[in-house]
Amino acid sequence: MPPPKGRSFPFAQRHSADWLVSHVTYDQAVDMFFNQTATQQNLGHDPLVYSKVFRGVTYATIQEAQQVFTETMNAEYEAREQRDLADENRGCKASKILNDNIRNRIVPTENGLESLTAYRKPFGEKCASPFSLFTQSLNKESMMHTQASDAQPQFVNPTQNVEPTSLQMEIVNAFRPSVEDVLLKSIKDGIYVWVEKIGVGHSFVSVFKNKEPTLYSYGRYGNDGEGDGVLLIYSGDAAYSYMKDQLYYKNATVFYVDNVDSDKVGSYFDSKYKTGSNVVNTYTNNSEVDNRIKRYGKVIDVYDLTSNNCTTHSVSSLQFGGSKLNDNRIPSTFEESLHEDKSTTNVTTVFNFYYSNLYKKKVINESIEDQFTGFAVGSSGDEIISITNWIN
Repeated sequence: MPPPKGRSFPFAQRHSADWLVSHVTYDQAVDMFFNQTATQQNLGHDPLVYSKVFRGVTYATIQEAQQVFTETMNAEYEAREQRDLADENRGCKASKILNDNIRNRIVPTENGLESLTAYRKPFGEKCASPFSLFTQSLNKESMMHTQASDAQPQFVNPTQNVEPTSLQMEIVNAFRPSVEDVLLKSIKDGIYVWVEKIGVGHSFVSVFKNKEPTLYSYGRYGNDGEGDGVLLIYSGDAAYSYMKDQLYYKNATVFYVDNVDSDKVGSYFDSKYKTGSNVVNTYTNNSEVDNRIKRYGKVIDVYDLTSNNCTTHSVSSLQFGGSKLNDNRIPSTFEESLHEDKSTTNVTTVFNFYYSNLYKKKVINESIEDQFTGFAVGSSGDEIISITNWIN
């Protein structure tokens, strides 16, 4: 009998054309995944960046953005694991259970089948620096592929500016459309599902129609985060800004869902919104966020973490629109189902590319806060991007 079904890596498969234009190879991406902390691996975090923008900062090269991203995320989770270990050592049973779950995680493999002999990075072990990791990878590949090295795109050391060879550029250009083609054609009308897994995670749905998005996000936004289930509906720039925050600040994964009636998905949420009640109390003391939730949100039902949450509403809306997706109750299993479903396509790279080009046109105003996002960024000088006018 074949091994039981396991997990796949959170990036493109080995033979995908994506690697022809990537700043790393598939094998280097695998090394980067296993260099992450045990917690990151358990959560299925993608170790790669897909643009030069990270947390609102635009770097000179994608290699520089990758180095900053890797060092930042690894350091944050290293500190988190140390805190969790300290709690476990103090006798906290809950921390012990959670930590053991991470220790016994299913290890991703290239074929998606569970490996019973796979090495699991110990919980609490630190990560190697990106530079030393990439150097080891380059040395290993140099020994194995010396003669073939000129026939495939090379990894660029983050500390160097290396021009690609003419052959590499021929390969890249053969697969790479123009920026305008990608922006105007790849983000086509239809249903996009967003899933992020920081903390308890979050799932929501955006519907693109005539190149304009309407975004539906359900959660515990009312009554101090307890009881009231609030549906937020954003459109236009407000939707674009919310998606931008989820993409860059929450490291969300985006899926295009085919064979689903977008009008029915929209009507699923719209009907509940129309019969909902106004939000009276919110979970925040921030007046801007409080006003925004009350402006865009409606209480549509009673929230329950295990049975009536952001994921269950997202799944129900897709099923109402004709999707055959199975029921899911938490973002992590929902994302796995989306990865496995033949009617879905992971388009995270497309949205990263989309926003990275828009960042080149960003306008910074140091005197006002972000006016569009559903969650306040909390700092002045946030980028205000008018996307609607640009794509029309």
